[in-house]
Amino acid sequence: MQSESKPGVPLQTALSTTQKIKILVIAVLAVLVLVVVVQNTGPVEAHLLLATFTLPLAVLLFGAFVIGFVIGMLFRTRLFRSK
Repeated sequence: MQSESKPGVPLQTALSTTQKIKILVIAVLAVLVLVVVVQNTGPVEAHLLLATFTLPLAVLLFGAFVIGFVIGMLFRTRLFRSK
């Protein structure tokens, strides 16, 4: 039996304690990354193979965070899919 909701009222979904902890940890890490990125706005030189880029450190840090997050999500979904 599926529960129905009234029009305009979303269904309530209960989060487990583990899910709540994961959300809290992700939120805290996101805030920490944001603080570090905002405090480091000075220009830096980044060397990638033969190219040299001058960009704000905030952009470099944020880019590294995004790349790490995407790689982590790809490995996470790949590991769970193989089981």
